[in-house]
Formats: sequence, structure tokens, C-alpha cells
Amino acid sequence: MAVRYGLRVLALAAVALAGGWWYRDRMAAATLRGGMLGVTVAAAGAVGGMLLIAWAFEQDQKRFFGALAAGVLGRLALYGAVVVIVALRWPGTIDAVATAVALLTAYVVFQSLELRFVLRGLGKDQGARG
Repeated sequence: MAVRYGLRVLALAAVALAGGWWYRDRMAAATLRGGMLGVTVAAAGAVGGMLLIAWAFEQDQKRFFGALAAGVLGRLALYGAVVVIVALRWPGTIDAVATAVALLTAYVVFQSLELRFVLRGLGKDQGARG
């Protein structure tokens, strides 16, 4: 089940990256780089979060909710660190605002997939126990 949802995340990321590449002539190069970096990092974080949750389905309730919270907070910390590093290290090469907007937008979209993944996994678990 995690593989299917991970592939959906990667497919959405590929569509977003292709859309950015399609409109590359209409935006600054730094903005394009920032957007592509943001979508790529968000996709990697979403796949990692889903793998963590897939592992947590087999654990007790305390570890499950701990893994869920650690996944969300860990990704937010990663995304914040990426924006800070981009702003400090590559201020003219990669647009930090475009990176942040792409990260936030992709995070929200991928969270909707992750929510569905969690609800399906819990429903499957409840059916096995009940």
C-alpha cells in the first residue's frame, strides 16, 4: 500500500516539475530552480513520511502516534532548514521565496494523500481486529 501512495506522490511531483519546465521561459531561472527544489524536497519528505507511517502501522498505538508526529514535525524542520540554507547559501542562484512556496504547496497536496493513506491503513487494521 505504501508503494502505491508513494508512486502517486512521485507522479504528482513529476507533473509539477513538468509544468515548471513547460513555463520556464515565463519565469526567472532562480524562481524555476527554487520551485523545482521545493517540489523535489517535499516529494522526498512525503515518501519518507509514508514509509515511516507504514512501519508504524505494525507498532502499538503510542509508537504509531509518535511516528506520525515525528514525520510531520521532521518534515517541517527539514523544509525550514532547506529554505534557510537556500537563502543564506545561494541567494541569487535559487529563489528562497519560490522554494518556500513550492515546499508549502506541495506539502499540503502531499498531506492530503498521506491522510488518505493513514485512514485506509487504519481502516484495514480495524477490519482485521474487529
